[in-house]
Amino acid sequence: MRVPLSVIAVIAISSPSQIVAMPVQEADASLSTGDWKGDLTPVPGSSLPLILHVIGRPGDWIATLDSPAQGATGLRITSVVQKATSYRFILESPLAEFNATLSPDGRTLVGYWTQNGTTIPLTLTKTTAH
Repeated sequence: MRVPLSVIAVIAISSPSQIVAMPVQEADASLSTGDWKGDLTPVPGSSLPLILHVIGRPGDWIATLDSPAQGATGLRITSVVQKATSYRFILESPLAEFNATLSPDGRTLVGYWTQNGTTIPLTLTKTTAH
């Protein structure tokens, strides 16, 4: 269940005729199922599109990765580790990982792709829901 970003709590103070509206803290965004797209830039001037497919729920995520320009689809993410709004997506083939933080609005994963000892910035944006 998603909590609206602007929720107002109504609290009665001493008598029902004195009502004060107070903002409630926004809920932390959480990863949502669907497709996440972005471009990896291994060298300036080049771009490698990536698509992360996510299904499941917290603690039980299932994910795969596509690299269309390389003809690679369905690369299995062997582990998805979550700590608050930080995520670690681990692949065994190829041996790589994506470490990212989910934006407060839950629509962007901003982090770093690491493969073969090289770390490159990568941002993935939510494109569809499942």
